[in-house]
Amino acid sequence: MGRVALALDALAPEPKTVRLAGRTWLLPADIPLSTVVRITRFAAAGEAEVDDTRLPGELVDLLLELFRVHQPDLETLPALTLKQALTLLDELYQLGLQVEEQDAGEGKAAGGTRNTPRRAATRAS
Repeated sequence: MGRVALALDALAPEPKTVRLAGRTWLLPADIPLSTVVRITRFAAAGEAEVDDTRLPGELVDLLLELFRVHQPDLETLPALTLKQALTLLDELYQLGLQVEEQDAGEGKAAGGTRNTPRRAATRAS
């Protein structure tokens, strides 16, 4: 039986392009599910009392890891607030982290939360 060559590189999606702090950055086209879960945790914390003027250390590491995929020599991130970072990730990777409008009388117990991890995980797969 003959060998079949499968060129998976042809199926690889193009990097995502972001304009931030006056510069154009490339970010990976896809992110692992484990990264989606980590990002979702920060979005949930963002709804609580989190200082929006600086990013939590673990989120800085996560973002730096993503930026370094295509900018391997990058030492520090461009200045970002927590809201900017989560918006950037949500827009690029369609994670479903946006605040959803609640119907009158609908509360958190009825599902009116800021994000839904199950939905985010489903979108990432």
